[in-house]
Amino acid sequence: MKALKAIVIAMAVFIFIALIAVIWAIFNFTKSSEKPKSSIEFSQPLSLGLSAKCNMSEIDLNGQKMTIRTRGHSDNSNCEKVYIVDLSTGKVVFLVER
Repeated sequence: MKALKAIVIAMAVFIFIALIAVIWAIFNFTKSSEKPKSSIEFSQPLSLGLSAKCNMSEIDLNGQKMTIRTRGHSDNSNCEKVYIVDLSTGKVVFLVER
């Protein structure tokens, strides 16, 4: 009889701990989903200074860096560039020109 009473008390303690863990997980999930991690606000808009003949052909995000590839018409090779932008500052940190 003592063993059965000890098992029931142990099960009640485990259920209580599991309930606390579930409530804690739900609270942390709702708290982390309130603020989007990928939103970045710049104080000024990002400008690459492209001419009207140049177009952005490819944009790639990789962690805190964004790569922008630009191209022009077939006769305008001056537009073929790759910009690497630091998303934490919004500034071009590297430029590859043809």
